[in-house]
Parts: sequence; C-alpha cells; structure tokens
Amino acid sequence: MTQTSSAPNLYLLIGAGIGGSIHITYTPSDNTGKPDLVYVDPTRNLKYNGTEITTENSKLGTVVTVTLPQAAGTSGFTTFSLVVPTIYLGALANQPFKTIAIVTNNDTTHQELNIPGPTQVYQVINLEGSAQII
Repeated sequence: MTQTSSAPNLYLLIGAGIGGSIHITYTPSDNTGKPDLVYVDPTRNLKYNGTEITTENSKLGTVVTVTLPQAAGTSGFTTFSLVVPTIYLGALANQPFKTIAIVTNNDTTHQELNIPGPTQVYQVINLEGSAQII
C-alpha cells in the first residue's frame, strides 16, 4: 500500500549527552491531537504531553521544548529544546536525518545575588535517527 501523506508523524532519535546516551521519541500529534515527547537518559525516563510541550516554528525548523526536572538544591530551571527540520517523505515511510537538541540551564543565582554573568548556559547535543509515518 502506498503512503499518501508526506509529513512524518513519528521521530526517533539518539545522541550522546554529558551523562550518556539520550533517546528521544517525538510525535507531533498523538491520537488525541496533542504532541508527545519521551526523553530518556541514563537516570531519567520522562514523558511529556500536550501543554507540557511548547512548539515554535522558526527558520531552523520546529523547535520543541520541554522543562526538565531541576536537581535538588539548584536554582532556576532547565529546558530541553529539540530542533525538528522540515522533512518531506514523499512515498517513503522512513527517512534518516541528523539534528540537534539544546539543553539550557537557566540559573537565576546571578540575578538574585547581583553577580554579573550569563543566566543561560547551553549544551548542544547532536542527534540522529529517523522520521517516519506510522
């Protein structure tokens, strides 16, 4: 049977973060019409759905962002932003691709204590995997 849609509805990605492998599963629209993102690293298995996920269209593609749990005793918050390029599948059901994710540590200590310095620190993660129609 030939696929008639050309837009992926599932993205499976893997990359190497500071603590080891990171696995990402992203579905732009699940069976209820809401996005799903699963983030797995060596110490966490996190599932996000609907309004827990922010998507922004940009010149980079679609930027999909979730807030990661903050470590105890730290201030601020940490986000994980996945850059999803526009992928045309045509008649294919699966297309390999590479992209990046950015982990942003937003540290409010500088502002709270009036200490000069950046409030955002970035870690770029190279990812590769596949865009699929299921």
